Amino acid sequence: MSNFYQLSLYDVNEEFSTFINDTSSNYFELFRNYISFSEIIPYSFYNVYYQKMGRDRDFTLEAMLMFFIYKNFRSISRDITLLRILNDSPDLRHSLGFNELPHPSQISRFKTVFLDQIHLTLDHLVSIVNDELKNIVTDASKILIADTTGFEAYVTENNPKFFQGVLQTAKNYAKSKYAPENFNPVKYAHGKMPKTAHVNEDISLAFLNGHFGYYLKTMILTDGLGIIQDIQFPDTIQNFYDNQMPEIVKDEYDSKTLIPSLELFFTKHPYNHPNFLLADSGFDGYDNYKYISKKDIIPIIPLNKRTGNLKTNSYRYSKNNDNNDFFFNSQGNLICRKTNLPMKPLGFINSNKRANRFSHGCPLIKTHMLNGKTIYATDCNNPCSNALYGRKVNIAIDEDYRFNSAYSRDSEPWINLYKERPVCERAIGQLKDLINIKGSQIRNTQSLKSTILLAGITQLIGVLIMVKSNYSNHLRAFKSIA
Repeated sequence: MSNFYQLSLYDVNEEFSTFINDTSSNYFELFRNYISFSEIIPYSFYNVYYQKMGRDRDFTLEAMLMFFIYKNFRSISRDITLLRILNDSPDLRHSLGFNELPHPSQISRFKTVFLDQIHLTLDHLVSIVNDELKNIVTDASKILIADTTGFEAYVTENNPKFFQGVLQTAKNYAKSKYAPENFNPVKYAHGKMPKTAHVNEDISLAFLNGHFGYYLKTMILTDGLGIIQDIQFPDTIQNFYDNQMPEIVKDEYDSKTLIPSLELFFTKHPYNHPNFLLADSGFDGYDNYKYISKKDIIPIIPLNKRTGNLKTNSYRYSKNNDNNDFFFNSQGNLICRKTNLPMKPLGFINSNKRANRFSHGCPLIKTHMLNGKTIYATDCNNPCSNALYGRKVNIAIDEDYRFNSAYSRDSEPWINLYKERPVCERAIGQLKDLINIKGSQIRNTQSLKSTILLAGITQLIGVLIMVKSNYSNHLRAFKSIA
């Protein structure tokens, strides 16, 4: 006899509601125990949302924010999908704070109308989370990591068939008698791609993650644990020219966006003062080093080999200047010409009346015991100085910001610090996972920005719950306990 049975819509709905309520109960319990919306929402947001002029709100501000936080936590790509779930699950709807189902237009308008206030909420949460972490993980605040990324918009130009059409036209032209001898149809097709999307000029052509696409370009700042510190949206556009490698264009873009982003970050968080700034080689620009060094921050940025600019900006300490006894190599080490060995780093010399300097000692200096005391003396047979410890060189920091740093790029402290940089990329990956950007189908600038900021808020709230529930060893693994 057959074991099949007739399915009913009622049974399917019951099983679905049970699944939703069971998997959400722990989430809401953690939220109620550890999160207070009155603390994390700025007072200005309440003022704007409940302003006296205009219509009364159908739904509370807390319910609207809870809608997006829960949507991100479940990685639900589209607002309409969660609205359909809420329609089938009254218990979940009430848990989020809705007495009735909101209209899709109310959800979409919230993101476009209150973008600035959502950004303020993110900044406010950053301060709250940092205060909670300062007594638990002290080293994380000493590191600031910067990286650029792009969030793909739902535009026609991102369809692979769009580029293939432009490329096919270029290939047809390459076969004609009018094409130049060294004509490259792929580069020509890239140059013919529109600089911005037709439906939204804020979505621009960019080379990110190893391929071309139309993105909303974003600057992400995190601390040493990968916890979001700021999310910004630079306006600079990547300009592609003939025969120019796309990787170089991206590096030029990254280099130009760092200083404005840091300036805005330090304005919003004046008490946040990291010791180190970590970034990839795309941010290797002399102006960036100058700005970072004047903030008394040590830059941990590798040299950009793609640009070919591996030489010092100071001719005085250039390898080509034979009149000087020292020169900087490509790793930032000051080399003694006589021994061809790197000088010993002795540390910073701070002064109120002159420029701060970095001290370098003789490469042959060693420790010796003399009458029971430890002394420093050089073992050079033909010393450059009569001093016991040999010759010492003090170079002003502003002599060359790119090379004259506390740590040379091949030193162990520099290498260990740079190993922390990937946590920023993992944080970006987490943001995209929360949004489920591939299926979001967002093309409006304001909506896309709000969606990204709300993903950052979701991450910070998750960190706050992990801290308060004593899971500080896995701060960004909120989904694993909820």
